[in-house]
Amino acid sequence: MYTSAAFPDIAFENDRARLFADYWASLPKIDLVPMRSAFDPSDVPHLLQTCEIHELVRPGVVLVRLSGSDMANRYSGDITGKNYLDIVDPSRRDKVWRALSHIVNHPSAMCVRIRNVRASGLVTDAEAVGFPFRGADGRATQIIYQSNINNPKELWDYRQDTRKMSRALGRTYIDIGAGVPDWDPAEDEE
Repeated sequence: MYTSAAFPDIAFENDRARLFADYWASLPKIDLVPMRSAFDPSDVPHLLQTCEIHELVRPGVVLVRLSGSDMANRYSGDITGKNYLDIVDPSRRDKVWRALSHIVNHPSAMCVRIRNVRASGLVTDAEAVGFPFRGADGRATQIIYQSNINNPKELWDYRQDTRKMSRALGRTYIDIGAGVPDWDPAEDEE
């Protein structure tokens, strides 16, 4: 486990998640949330392939503004420009929308552990950490995620072995200065 200097109460499973959390904490903020323009990819080039930018457009629409190359491999294709909720199981879309909207509305950050099952039966667990950002209009509507497979299979062709199922094993909201939103962990078990 890795502990962030900025968020010492959170134990990350991957050091890259800790690095991203500490980087986000170093950015200048407006009412707890930085502008996305403050995010400089050259500051964290070793994390970019595992990052994804979501924009919460309206209920039911989470536009993927950018998806790193590792993320595209996990999805079996690039989802940049698509509605993230379209790749979520229909029975979970409302829950996922609520979970994501807490990040920008509360505001807070989130660390979520995700289980993915591939068509071949391969099971991988991942840890994703997401932090809120403000768009060019100053509104907090964006989330940048950094995601890591905890048990990667070396040389596995994830693009050919499509994702069959994905679900949250659990999530922890991170206090960025406004407390944490109410979330019933049982919602992730349904």
